[in-house]
Amino acid sequence: MPRLRIVLVEPREAGNAGAAARVMKNYGFEELWIVGEHPELLPVAGWWASGADDVLGAARKVPTLQAAVADAHLVVA
Repeated sequence: MPRLRIVLVEPREAGNAGAAARVMKNYGFEELWIVGEHPELLPVAGWWASGADDVLGAARKVPTLQAAVADAHLVVA
């Protein structure tokens, strides 16, 4: 399976990160990156992740979108 990275840019709600992690887990994707500073986001997002806590826990946090896609071969927005 080709590698797919999901990048969330400054998600405002914890549910966005948790729900994205849950959908990713359902389809076998594991690489979640979160752009921006949201220290309160991830502890609350676990409730929304519902079984995808591993995907959420392994999420990479980076300060800029450029850092999140620097090594990507193809970017789709």
